[in-house]
Amino acid sequence: MSPPRETREQELLAEIERLKSRLAEPEDTLAAIRAGEVDAFVVTEKRGEKVYVLKDAAPPYRLMVEEMKEGAATLDAPASAESP
Repeated sequence: MSPPRETREQELLAEIERLKSRLAEPEDTLAAIRAGEVDAFVVTEKRGEKVYVLKDAAPPYRLMVEEMKEGAATLDAPASAESP
């Protein structure tokens, strides 16, 4: 036997409200992306979290290196030198 019509209608209205609530966050996220308020995304992958940057970080770094009057080097974990 099916539930009374009023009960079913209330269940459907409650489900609509739950879905509206769930939809608010992705809509806000898309609005922020479209408005240019997002610089990067953090995505969970099998090996952990990964950051995807939307804007290139190289221009400020490149400007700093080009304006340096001294040499520069980067070191990896075993401390072997590499040029930038």
